[in-house]
Amino acid sequence: METLSFAFGALSMIGLLTVITIVAGAVKVIKHGRQIEDLSRNINERFEFTVQHTYDIEKNMYEAINSQITDAVTQCNSYTDKRIDKFIDSKKLLTEENKK
Repeated sequence: METLSFAFGALSMIGLLTVITIVAGAVKVIKHGRQIEDLSRNINERFEFTVQHTYDIEKNMYEAINSQITDAVTQCNSYTDKRIDKFIDSKKLLTEENKK
């Protein structure tokens, strides 16, 4: 009977240690799962922020470049108009001098 009691005691201790190990493992798995979800959420938030920030920079650069191009075209048109006006005025002067 003593051997049987000892065997039951040993088996119950092994069973208890197995249950404790399983519960501790499950707790660790749940804890790591939550950490992975938090990291995933954090990565997604940072990615969205980076994409939005990059889009804003790109938009500002596009607007600046477009503004510079518009200014350059306006200056070219103005310069061309001045040169044409000078040419027309000089033609008028030449024709008036030839009439005299």
